[in-house]
Amino acid sequence: MFYIQSMEGGNGFGLARIGLPFFLIATAGWTLASSIFIGFSSEISTNSDLAGLAFGINIISSISFGIGG
Repeated sequence: MFYIQSMEGGNGFGLARIGLPFFLIATAGWTLASSIFIGFSSEISTNSDLAGLAFGINIISSISFGIGG
């Protein structure tokens, strides 16, 4: 965030401002998907539908990082 604010008025500022929300959403999505996968590996959650949800979140987060990163 500080790096983007330091670019204010310079080249790439607009692109960096657009990419920041995608980067933050990707980080939050990867954190959520990782926590679901940790729940599976420790056998806390056994619902197989959550595996598909975790993979979906992970894929969407990867695409979001590709757009904003």
